[in-house]
Parts: sequence; structure tokens; C-alpha cells
Amino acid sequence: MPASLRLVTGNASKVPAHQLKHELKPDITLPDPPANLSDEAKAEWVRLGPEMIRIGLISNLDRMAFSVCVEHWATWLMAQDKLKALGADGFIEVTPSGYKQMSVWLQIRNRASEALRQYLNEFGMTPAARTGFTALSPQMPLFPDA
Repeated sequence: MPASLRLVTGNASKVPAHQLKHELKPDITLPDPPANLSDEAKAEWVRLGPEMIRIGLISNLDRMAFSVCVEHWATWLMAQDKLKALGADGFIEVTPSGYKQMSVWLQIRNRASEALRQYLNEFGMTPAARTGFTALSPQMPLFPDA
């Protein structure tokens, strides 16, 4: 786990600060979003990006992971909108043989939820991931006393 994320989530492994000090520390910056992001994903990139910079958890190295994260959010929104439009009929589908099963839209939403949860944890964006959170500014060293 990166030292910056250890500061956000807590250093449960109790690795001494001097051992974490020498890890790769890329410049904190919001990378340019890929041109092929969906509109919803771009909006989330713009919304979350400044906050990720403020707490020191994003760099150019994170472009792919952050792109996937915001696209999972866009997929979740699309599936949720479809389920909302379908109402109660959006949750269950009946197969040609008469069996009831979870609808495709519900499956898409659930899979996007699970993938999104994993990416949110990677970026320290869940309550559990923020346990022991200490915000960093881009100028602040990770271990000023080490």
C-alpha cells in the first residue's frame, strides 16, 4: 500500500515511517481525462479531481485507475436510471421458459457497484478507507519528522 494511502487509512502493518519514506512519490496532479470517457464519467472526473488533489491522492500515474473508477460510476448511473424508468418491472425478468430471474439492468448495476466499491477503496473514498484520515496538501511532505 502506498505511504500516502497509509496516511489516509492508517498504518495497520506498523511499517516504520523511515521504511515508507523512500517509496515512489509522484507529483500530486490531476491527469487529463481520456477523450473517450462518457459524459457522466467526465463530470465525475471534474467533480472529484480537485478533492483528490486537495488530499494528495492522485497523480499522472493514476489516470487509468481513476478513469475506470469514474466509468463504473457512469455505468451505475445508467443502470440506475433504467431501473428507475422501469419501476418494479425492472428488477425481475421472466425467461421464455417461465422462470424468474434478476434483470440484466439489475445485474449491471450490481456489478458496477461492486467494481466501484473496490476502486473507491483504492482511492480512499469510502468511510472505512478514511479511518484515521489525515488530509495532505500537495506541498506537504509525507513524513516531515522522519
